[in-house]
Amino acid sequence: MDISKKTALIEVLLLEDLPDGSEDSDVGVSDEEIVKDLQVPLSRGFDDYFEEAIERVLAEIPPSPTNEEVPSGCSVDQTRGIYIKKIQIYQGKDEEMSAKFSKYSLGERVVLELTEQEWGKEKIVYFDNFFTSVALLEKLKTENTYACGTVRSNRKGLPPNMLPDSKMKRGESDYRFSNLDIGYWKWKDNKVVHLLSNFHGNEEATVSRKEKNGSKSTITCPMAVKHYNTYMGGVDTADRLRALYCIDRKSLKWWYRLFWGLLDIAFVNVFVIHGVIFENRKVLP
Repeated sequence: MDISKKTALIEVLLLEDLPDGSEDSDVGVSDEEIVKDLQVPLSRGFDDYFEEAIERVLAEIPPSPTNEEVPSGCSVDQTRGIYIKKIQIYQGKDEEMSAKFSKYSLGERVVLELTEQEWGKEKIVYFDNFFTSVALLEKLKTENTYACGTVRSNRKGLPPNMLPDSKMKRGESDYRFSNLDIGYWKWKDNKVVHLLSNFHGNEEATVSRKEKNGSKSTITCPMAVKHYNTYMGGVDTADRLRALYCIDRKSLKWWYRLFWGLLDIAFVNVFVIHGVIFENRKVLP
């Protein structure tokens, strides 16, 4: 069995770059000179090698967009593989969270806790209406982090003077921007959709919809809606990959389920990273 491909990931994680001994190399060609010029790598932990390997894989990721321009390949999860980076186990609404986020609601605190290590890196975060609020997007913007998500129409801080649902036709939208450039959109598809974003402008795009008779139609939508539909769903994709080859087992001990779940997550992450390195992300049936 050819194990060269199966060990490539380990080589990326555990081997230092050796000097080039080719004829065009400045290092030299003799074994003694190569050995003499070699430097013994410093002792490092597995996390250091893992982070270095990930940085190599994701080295060509384009920068995050500004308010004026939103490139199509702006999401790491979609372009380089969706893997679970950080998890938080729900312990009830009274669970202890960081004291510095005590003034925020449960959903807001979850997002702030999970994204805190990414602040200042111009990352983009998408989430659904359970988490989205004006206060959350304002906080993330002050931390140089972009965010977009659907929002419930009864959230605090939303502008009241929007077009009523009865006067909106399919494809029509209304929007407002706050003093901090937090955008709020109300868009009519088959039903009204509400979105918040701290980095989108008033640009428009189109989406394709399938009608009842089987034909397809194109309707206008805000750019925030198009990007949300494109990049949202990373958690669902990860859950789908976990379900394909899950090792979950029934048990009366609750912590068994956490253990099996962590193993599933580790397997999915290894599969995704392997697919990124070898450009092969086919899932076997």
